[in-house]
Order: sequence, then C-alpha cells, then structure tokens
Amino acid sequence: MHTLPLRRPPHSYPARKPGQTAASALNIIDISFQEESSKPEQAGKNVLAAWQIQRLNAYIDECMATRIRTMDLAAALELSVSHFSRIFKQSLGVSPRIYILQRRITTACSSMLLSDLHLTDIAYMHGFCDQSHFTRVFNSVHGVSPQEWRRLNKLSQSATDYIPTLALNAVAA
Repeated sequence: MHTLPLRRPPHSYPARKPGQTAASALNIIDISFQEESSKPEQAGKNVLAAWQIQRLNAYIDECMATRIRTMDLAAALELSVSHFSRIFKQSLGVSPRIYILQRRITTACSSMLLSDLHLTDIAYMHGFCDQSHFTRVFNSVHGVSPQEWRRLNKLSQSATDYIPTLALNAVAA
C-alpha cells in the first residue's frame, strides 16, 4: 500500500520538540500572538480619509455607465490594489464591488422615481449589462422587481423624500 507523506499546512503551528510539553508549546504560541497584537497601528494608514471617499464617489458617479474595476479605483487614489482593497473594506465595511453595486442601485432608484424612463435604459445608465442583470441584483437587494418597486414607491412617496436604504447581504452579480 502506497501512502503519501503528510505535509503540514503553511499556517499550522510548529511541531513540538522532543521533551517539550503541550503547555510550554501553548505558552510560546501565546507569547508570539501577544507580540503581533501589540504592534502599534499606523495612524491614518488603515482607513480612507474623507477626501478620498469623496474622490471615489465622484469617480464612481462619473463612470456609472461603464465597467468600474478595483484597479481603477485604486489608481484614482494612487494606491496599490491590495492596499486599497484592504483599507476600503476597513473604512466602509464592504468590498469595492459591493459598494459600487450599492451606488448603482441607489442612483437607479432615484432615476426610477424621478423619471419615466424604461427600466432597460435605467439599467444601461447605471452600468448593468442588461435589464435581466439589473432585475436580478435589484430583486436580491429589495426583494421585489424594479417595476414593482417603482410602482409601490411612486404611489407612496415623492422622489424628494426618497432616502436610500440598502441591505446587500445576498447580492449575487
């Protein structure tokens, strides 16, 4: 019978040395964890500044109808993609992709209330590839189709009273 050698995953703890007790091994792990958690955070480097968020929002609004990539957003702030993605999520609580979808759905809701444009036109204006994609994303956010949402909200409130509330827990693009 042929067996494969066991390999330790790269994230596992180091193996104990002969004669080392489990308690002393845990003590070493605890000390190394305390050293990592006691490193001082670099102030201002781990979150986006207000002016950066404003610049991103302006960029997203300007490019709403086109494809917006994370690398484009990072370039707008002159940051690397990995650093930008990390601090974006720390600052706003969602990934850039979800944030862009939130902005698109919010502005599409305003367009549906302020105009009588066809949903296909609204979908294209807000960066969705077609009305089906727009309907699928919109339905996952609001729980109803865009047409039904428009009908219910045009009857119940004016466009100036619209305050966007989004719950993008299950957005599947």
